[in-house]
Formats: sequence, structure tokens, C-alpha cells
Amino acid sequence: MARMKIIVRGVLGLLGVGVLLFLIQGIAAETGGEVVVIHIANEQGEEQSTRIWVMDLDGKLYVRGGEGSWPTRAIAHPDLKLERAAGTLPYKAVRLMDQELHGRLNRLFRDEYGFGDAIISYMVGDPERLGAVILELVPPGA
Repeated sequence: MARMKIIVRGVLGLLGVGVLLFLIQGIAAETGGEVVVIHIANEQGEEQSTRIWVMDLDGKLYVRGGEGSWPTRAIAHPDLKLERAAGTLPYKAVRLMDQELHGRLNRLFRDEYGFGDAIISYMVGDPERLGAVILELVPPGA
């Protein structure tokens, strides 16, 4: 019976740590600069929304995420909508391949989003965000 209590406490402790990490990541994601909503179609054509950070640089917009999930959808279905305080506008997502600009944008995201960026980078196991996917959001007709 005592062994079962230890197992239950261990499982509950792990669940508690998982919930705590989830909450920390959620709080970190909402700190710092501008948080926007990106609307991307999934494989079934249904719109899915994700809250992300955006970076304005030299008149261009960039968003960043890890491999998988919404960046994969955006690459597969590049026509998307970006919701900001000023409204929702259509864009086309183009994966950034310029490594020098990639590094510069990673530093700008770190400067702009500070603690939140550091926490999320640590949690995804990529402190320098070298494996991050950065997408340029190109307005229609540009």
C-alpha cells in the first residue's frame, strides 16, 4: 500500500510539473512586444488560429515558430490572415532562407520579447533558436 502511495504521489508530482511548465510557457508567450493571431488553413481547409509574436523590420513583417504545427501549415498553405489591433489582413507566408537575416531576427525577437523569448527558447531546447522557422509575411500584390 505504501508503494502505491509513492507511485501516485510521483505521478501527481509529474503532472503538477507539466501543468506548471505549461502555465509558465503561456505567461512567457504573452509578455513583451506585440502578440498577434495568425489564421491558417489546415489539411481539411478549416481555419486554425494561433497566437504568436510578430517582428516589424525594414517595412516587412516576420513571424517565428518551431518546426511543426502552425509553421508547417503556413508553408503548406501560405495564404493566411494576420489579426492585429488595426484589423485582419491577408498575407502570403514565405519561409526565410537567408541565414544572416535569420540570426538578426532571432536577436531582435530576443530583444523585443526578452524574458518570454528566453523561457520559450529554453523550454524548446534551442536557446539560440537556430532551428526556428521564420516566415516573412508578404502582403497581396507585393
